[in-house]
This record gives sequence, C-alpha cells and structure tokens, in this order.
Amino acid sequence: MDSVSVLLVDDNPILLRIVSAFLQGGGDIHILGTAGGCEEALAQARELRPEIILFGLGTRGVTGFEAISRLRSLVPASGIIVLGLFDTNGYRQAAMEAGADDFISKATISSDLLPAISRVRESLRLREKQPG
Repeated sequence: MDSVSVLLVDDNPILLRIVSAFLQGGGDIHILGTAGGCEEALAQARELRPEIILFGLGTRGVTGFEAISRLRSLVPASGIIVLGLFDTNGYRQAAMEAGADDFISKATISSDLLPAISRVRESLRLREKQPG
C-alpha cells in the first residue's frame, strides 16, 4: 500500500493511541492528527484534508451520524470509515446513509481496519476517474 494520510476521531484517548500505534506498524500510513470531538474533527478535516477519516461513532458532540454528514460535505474527497462499538445492520445502514464509505466494529479493528482502508482507497480512486 502506498502512503495514506489519516485523521483519527474518537472520544476515547486510549483507543486513539492504540489505533494510531496499530496503523503506524501496519504499512505506510501517516497519521495527520487525532480529534476527540466532532467540532475538533471538522476543524482538523478542513485544515488537513486527510485521504481517510476514521470516525468513532460514539464521539462526543453532535450525533455521530450528523457529524459524518457534515464531514462528507466539508471534505467530499476524503474517505470516511466508521468505527462502531455496536455492529448492527441498523448502525451500518445509518452510517452509510450519512455518508460513510465503510463501517467496521471496534472489536475487529486488528483484522478489519487495514482491508477497509484498502477498499475505501480503491473506491476513492475509482470515483476520481469517473467523469463528472
């Protein structure tokens, strides 16, 4: 995988550290920043323009689904992967309807996160190639 820039968003600082360490050991991934809340995430996304945003669904501030929608509008070229504590079809569907590109459970980060990043990156590349 060639270099990918990532913004990590979650209100749990321990999870942010764990995911950051995992990603830095898992390939050529550059962590641009971390955010603990929705407003901070929006500000950093606007400034940093990451390729991928990893968004913890329980993040404090506005509802997670509203934040996803705002991120999608603010940085439409960024991929958004939701990290959900509750992995149900309802949460997955709501995240996708809000504008997420993918959804993985926080419980399966070690096995599912890197493949999700690859899938979303490929989707972004295909999106760029389409006329419009």
